[in-house]
Amino acid sequence: MITSTKNPRIIEARKLAERKYRRQQNRFLVEGLQLLSLAVEV
Repeated sequence: MITSTKNPRIIEARKLAERKYRRQQNRFLVEGLQLLSLAVEV
C-alpha cells in the first residue's frame, strides 16, 4: 500500500494528469479495473 504523497509513483501519476506531460512522455494513466483490462487486451 502506498501511504506517502512523496512516493515516486504518486508524483508520476499526478504529472500524468496533465495532457501536455502525457504527450511529452508518450504515456497515459488508466484508472479502474475495467479500463485496465481493456488496455491490457489492446
